[in-house]
Amino acid sequence: MNEMLLERRTKMLNYTSKGVPLQTIVNDLSRDYNRKPATIYKDYENMALWAPQILTLKDDRLAYSLVNNIKQVIPNAWHEYLTADNSNAKIGALRLIMDATLKLAQLLQSLGKMEKVVEAIEFRVRWLNEQDTADSHPVPST
Repeated sequence: MNEMLLERRTKMLNYTSKGVPLQTIVNDLSRDYNRKPATIYKDYENMALWAPQILTLKDDRLAYSLVNNIKQVIPNAWHEYLTADNSNAKIGALRLIMDATLKLAQLLQSLGKMEKVVEAIEFRVRWLNEQDTADSHPVPST
């Protein structure tokens, strides 16, 4: 990975972790790195593939910084939800909470700090299917 691509993708990770809207990310990065918006959108779509590589290349401070950025967005969004005076603001805050939580989970999964949700669900479904009566046995946690 060349140095400009590494820098651009690192910046994308930082923006994303801070809750910056995708349109703003695309506009800034396409302007700053002289790339077509389609290139930036494609990078965003493939983030799950290249983000672990960047986090491996960079030191642990980047990963901790990204996690902390996302963790700061969530309480602020909850505050907005609780203090909002109209339903549109509340819906927007809830969407931000969901997006930030999903991004945090994806980041932690890519770092190997959290099991993949799909794998956990598949495990539990297999376990339930193997049981004679699911009601008589507790569902294991993986």
